[in-house]
Amino acid sequence: QVAEESSSTKSALRPQVGESSGRMAASFTSSVMHVVTTTEKKVLTQKDIDQKRHNRVKKYGKKGYVRVHTNYGDLNLELHCDMTPKTCENFLLLCERGYYKETIFHRSIRNFMLQ
Repeated sequence: QVAEESSSTKSALRPQVGESSGRMAASFTSSVMHVVTTTEKKVLTQKDIDQKRHNRVKKYGKKGYVRVHTNYGDLNLELHCDMTPKTCENFLLLCERGYYKETIFHRSIRNFMLQ
């Protein structure tokens, strides 16, 4: 059996990278900071981006859905993003990148699991 996937929660996984450092706003409200008149972009580390995405998926508290296309038919998977946000985020990212395309299932136990 060969799998190919599509996910329905892709927009929840894309981080918004465009934050400012906040120095300009802080300089206007502080009497001890030097005045800054230009906006500086905040440099986000991978950890910051991952944390923002994790919080966004968890905040939705919704379920994620993935349809796996196989040569024996489609499988509709329901993901519990509210209970396991990091696991679901990782799975959805791998689906979005096409990691599971052409994956072969070598074991199928009805109503239990696929491997």
